Amino acid sequence: MTRLLILATALVLVTSSVRGQDTNQDRIESILNEGLDVRIVLVADTSGSMAANPKSGGRHTKMSIAKQALSEFVRQLPAQTEVGLIIFKGCQSGWAVPLGKLDRKAVTMAISDLKPRGSTPIYKSLLMGAQELVQSMEKNPYSRNVIVLVTDGEETCNSVADVQKVSDIIAIKMMELNVIGFDLPGQISYLKTIGSQYYQASDHEELRKGLASVQAELSVSGAGAIGGGP
Repeated sequence: MTRLLILATALVLVTSSVRGQDTNQDRIESILNEGLDVRIVLVADTSGSMAANPKSGGRHTKMSIAKQALSEFVRQLPAQTEVGLIIFKGCQSGWAVPLGKLDRKAVTMAISDLKPRGSTPIYKSLLMGAQELVQSMEKNPYSRNVIVLVTDGEETCNSVADVQKVSDIIAIKMMELNVIGFDLPGQISYLKTIGSQYYQASDHEELRKGLASVQAELSVSGAGAIGGGP
């Protein structure tokens, strides 16, 4: 409840010009009583390196493992969640599923179609997701807006500074960035410092646990228990 109160207060400060007729206390009470809508932008690494097997071993590629774990994640989301899926396309990014009310079948089918090829445009993918979430926040500022990045590498198309800048924008706009480093090299990565949370995964079980931790964090929003819905 303390975490939610802090988040609610911050949202009120950021969006104070949107609904000037309400008092700040009214808004905080509304958020606490009714809960926050939740929007999630999934960013799936589909770079060429995902075609390899993880260093931890096993017969499945990183792409295969990520597809299974992401599908499990989507199947456990509450039905009222808004979800979108961004994938890498060379040094560009694109929406495999536009952000909108959860269509579980469409999202899981898009995940099953993911293919590893190309580079790692983390900056452009995060920027694309952040821009869409900002537009959605203008329509409904009483929301929790989350980006979940699953990647096995660091930015290869833009600079590290670009990634850090977009992560700063995400934080300023009161969005959350959860980064799951899947089979990343052992040296410290700047990806560990750009997000609200960072999770390290070396195999399917650790990737699943990382995504489960994201779900556990989302459950405090009041949007419904994780694991329900058609």
